[in-house]
Amino acid sequence: MDFTERMDSAAAASYLGHSRHWLMVNQARLGIPSYRVGKRYFFLKSELDAWLLEQRTVHSNRVNQPLARSPLHIAL
Repeated sequence: MDFTERMDSAAAASYLGHSRHWLMVNQARLGIPSYRVGKRYFFLKSELDAWLLEQRTVHSNRVNQPLARSPLHIAL
């Protein structure tokens, strides 16, 4: 673990493209990796990158699936 890549909650939220409030509310629910030291939370960039990749693989199964046709779409 390289702690030189450590970010505080504001930097981590910015890196993820969300507000600090969103990060603090959702970190436990979404499983965002973090470290708590006293009352402060820290994040490692490499762990956030790995977490982002995990989120991507959850949805990648749908990419190659054909679009479902609606019942109203009938070829004449």
